[in-house]
Parts: sequence; structure tokens; C-alpha cells
Amino acid sequence: MTDPTGSGVSIPDSGVAQLSCSEVTALCLKAARGAGMSWGLAEEAGYAARWLYARGLDGPGALLEVLDKTESCGTAVLSDGSIRPKAHSVLSPITVGTALSDFAGLCPEPICAKPVLRPLLVLPFLHQMASAAQAARLLKWAQGSVAVDPSGAVCGETALLEQADVADIIVSAAPDRPDSAAPVADPAPFQPDILKRLDDYAMRTTVPATAASRADAGSMDSDND
Repeated sequence: MTDPTGSGVSIPDSGVAQLSCSEVTALCLKAARGAGMSWGLAEEAGYAARWLYARGLDGPGALLEVLDKTESCGTAVLSDGSIRPKAHSVLSPITVGTALSDFAGLCPEPICAKPVLRPLLVLPFLHQMASAAQAARLLKWAQGSVAVDPSGAVCGETALLEQADVADIIVSAAPDRPDSAAPVADPAPFQPDILKRLDDYAMRTTVPATAASRADAGSMDSDND
């Protein structure tokens, strides 16, 4: 394991890495900041990646794809129960998820959002909605549906949702509490290339050391009396 960047993230020489949930949160938050997200959205991005990672889903990999395409994501507008981009572009799942959480209970359901980049990242925000309402929430798209209950248990076609690149989604109350919800899985291993690329984004938040900053880092005076 090596840490060539000094960011605190160990890059494996080979194989896969196993990070703690707190490490995933910190790395993904910093990566989102490095990609240009505001502090608020970056915190939501770190939360979403961690939530999925803890359930054996590739949240960090999905977030990386979103960060790679941040410039193509439009500002979201909520109107008549629909979340759409202002211009002809795709919606960031972090922006959509934040809007869903902010307006939960204030807007009639179902709520449509289209088109959404990597909609897998919307699932953690359904957990927030389900917890607030104490009732499961359902995400539907053309290929299937996934429900999240107030405990955070997930039921549905999660494998298909992991593969979805861009999709129109509909969020609504689930018809019934998902009785066949899958148990929380072990965290998914980190692929070295994903870890390295997220770390590259995170390193954009650091300022290169200069002679002046190094000189200012310690006192020039002696501690001796």
C-alpha cells in the first residue's frame, strides 16, 4: 500500500482496497469539492457514496462518473411535481436527491426527475424520505424499480440500477413495505483505479507547499528559556 499523494488515502500496489465507511465519506466529500461542488452538495455526495458502499453497492464508482461529467449537469428546477434541468442537459443525482429530501412532504407524489445521471445515487435520499414519513419509498425507471424502507433496507432490481447510466425516474410511496428486502451487505471492495481517480479529484482541494508556507508552519523563535 502506498500513499503517493499525501492525502491520507492508501493506494494499493495491486488487488483491491477495503476502506472504512468514514474513509469513504471523507474521500468522496473531498473529491466532490475538488470537482467543483459546493460544500453542501459535496457533503451530500459523501453521504450518498458511503450509504451505498455500506450496502455492497458501488456508490464511489457511480459518484466518480458523476464528477467526470459535472460540467454537463444542469441546474435543477422543480415545477408541477417534476424535477428538470434548466437547459438541455442531464441532472446530477446529488442535486435530485437533495431536492427530493428538501421537498419531501411539501410536494404531492409521485415526483418525476429526468434525465438523471447515475440514478443509483438517488437511493440514499429515498432512505431520508422514508425515515421522515415512516413509510417506504419507491424509485421506478424503465427497466425496473427499487424500494427503500425506513430502516434503510433495499428491495428490488439494484443490480440493474447499478448499471443504469442515465434514466428518467419516478419517486413515490411504495405500495407496501418491502417484506423481501435484502439484508445489508458487506462493503464492496474498492478498485484501485477508482480509488486513485477519486484521490486525484480530492487532491485538487490542497494547496501546493511554497517556501513561504513552509517557513510559516513553525515558529522561528527558540523554545529555550
